[in-house]
Amino acid sequence: MKKIITLCIVLILFLGLVAGVNAWVDPAGIASTDSFNRRLTEIFDSGLNAVNIDNYNGRAFMRYYISSLTESYDTVVLGSSHGIQFSAEMFDSDSFFNSCVTGAEIEDVVSIYQMYHEKGIAPKNVVLCVDSWFLDANKQDGRWKLEYPDYYENFCRENGINCGSLKSLSAYRRENAVTLLTPSYFQESINDLGERFANPLKKIETVSGDNSPLGIVRCDGSYRYPESYTSPNYDEYMYRVSIEGTTIIEELQSFTGVDTYKASLLTSLLDMITDDGGNIVVFLAPFNNLVYERINDSENCGGIFEIEEYIRSLCESKGIEVVGSYDPVACGFEYQSFIDGLHLNMYAVAWEASEILPKLK
Repeated sequence: MKKIITLCIVLILFLGLVAGVNAWVDPAGIASTDSFNRRLTEIFDSGLNAVNIDNYNGRAFMRYYISSLTESYDTVVLGSSHGIQFSAEMFDSDSFFNSCVTGAEIEDVVSIYQMYHEKGIAPKNVVLCVDSWFLDANKQDGRWKLEYPDYYENFCRENGINCGSLKSLSAYRRENAVTLLTPSYFQESINDLGERFANPLKKIETVSGDNSPLGIVRCDGSYRYPESYTSPNYDEYMYRVSIEGTTIIEELQSFTGVDTYKASLLTSLLDMITDDGGNIVVFLAPFNNLVYERINDSENCGGIFEIEEYIRSLCESKGIEVVGSYDPVACGFEYQSFIDGLHLNMYAVAWEASEILPKLK
């Protein structure tokens, strides 16, 4: 009996240690509180940029930040990391905010716009970065459920879309909190903790402008990648391109056609922005040339062409301008214009911004 009690005590202590370390380090921002989001909002409001933020939960921050706004922006960017480098400077605007979140799905985008819509601060212009996976039923990341299932449900209800049965925000978060007890997340926390000790600057600090080699979250919501990421050596660069290319091809090979449900979300979003008086420019971010060549040479990857054709046709029917293409050659880019398999370097992003700018109002 003593052995069983002792074993239980040891197990409880171990789980407490795991949960404590995971909650403290929290590399994925699972246990992040409003204190972090409040601090980041204060930094943004002061006109400074935040340096080298770790465990940055962009979705949680977006919910907190938009709820704090009292006035609308002239221009808002919505989408994934494909649009996250667009900055106020590139658009020559002092009323601009980048609301992109990494790994965004169409559900993220409609939910974030719904926040602006419900607040009564819909922007004058929306730069909508539409990724190929937005219309793929097999793409089900689901991170949006942890931050704004309520806004998603409101969007669907307002637009007559049946979103099925969604749990409450608190219910999704309780389920996700179990991650804090897992050994795999503990290992991730230990690794992250080691990096923090190796790099004591890895904490929220502020900087004026882009005067840091570290990753910068600007006060306009845009992100500047660390110099160490934007200037890889050849082997590292080719490794990134290879890994990301393989992932994209696997996703395209499972593509079975434009999903009608996700297409209805996109269509309803375009209509809602227009009804709110907004001007829309749709941006199609190109793949790296080396990735796109692999797509062309692979079997059953024709879905990429079907998706782009569908988006262009939809936008044409609504009088919406489209900038860019999934095809890098059509955009005039070569593989040197990318920092990895999916993301343009800042010079190429600035060029795309110059194409978008004349279409804004």
